[in-house]
Amino acid sequence: MIRRLLQVVAFSAFWDNFRAAILNQDTIKIIATTHFPFQTRGELDSDPVIEYSKDEFPFVLQTYLQQQEYTALNEQSEFELIKATTDVRKEQQTGDWVRIGDMEFKEWGKNGN
Repeated sequence: MIRRLLQVVAFSAFWDNFRAAILNQDTIKIIATTHFPFQTRGELDSDPVIEYSKDEFPFVLQTYLQQQEYTALNEQSEFELIKATTDVRKEQQTGDWVRIGDMEFKEWGKNGN
């Protein structure tokens, strides 16, 4: 229970910084918190994973932020969803993963795992 609480607190601190970087369009800070190669996948689990380098990331990020987020009650862009998500709820977390909109976050250890 305490470990879980620490994970929630740690991710909340990360989210505050990440969210601020997105809202301020601070690509340098966003890249600093991103594991590369950055991976995306289509809507289906069977869609292939596509990997992007740091050089490709700014274009991918801007494209992603403009996409519509369809699981929200009110259709909105991913950017608007990030803007509206000031707090991370427990139900957005599963084990070591956190999902916000179509983004999945995992804390990477020193060895990249």
